[in-house]
Amino acid sequence: MEKINEEIIIDNWFRKIISKDFIDKKWNKSNFLVASHSKVNEAVVILALDEEENILYLEEFRYWPEEKIINFPMWWIEQWDSKIDTLKKELKEETWYSSENIEFLFEWMVSNYENTKIFYYIARNCKKWKQNLEDTEFIELNKTNISDFEKMILEWKVKCPLTISCFYFAKWKWLV
Repeated sequence: MEKINEEIIIDNWFRKIISKDFIDKKWNKSNFLVASHSKVNEAVVILALDEEENILYLEEFRYWPEEKIINFPMWWIEQWDSKIDTLKKELKEETWYSSENIEFLFEWMVSNYENTKIFYYIARNCKKWKQNLEDTEFIELNKTNISDFEKMILEWKVKCPLTISCFYFAKWKWLV
């Protein structure tokens, strides 16, 4: 396949969408939309465990799909921050816990049509910290053991694909 055209459809403060036209060897044309965040295209996701090996997770209200979503702390890596700095800042901000025992799990692409790389980490022995949420964040911190969290996934209570993939890769690599 050969790219024959590329056009930016949307480019605002949050989202960038590019339309790409391709042609194959038989002269068949294809069009793909590629989405990304405008300023950054790397993010971290953190599976946090407290000192008793309970999983710390968030329930956050989201305007779309207009319900509470269960997920792990995650955030975009700004140009001036490292992955670990971003991870530590987000862990403290959203869970009120901190950890010095942080291990890299894996790197993942969101999809074939999004140019975002996700870096997954596990933070062990997390210790209680001070809450510092912005007024616009509607977050509840919860904790549960590993098997009960997996039951929540299997009962479709956890719908965030980044959280689900982080859990299973962590379970496969470190929690077993």
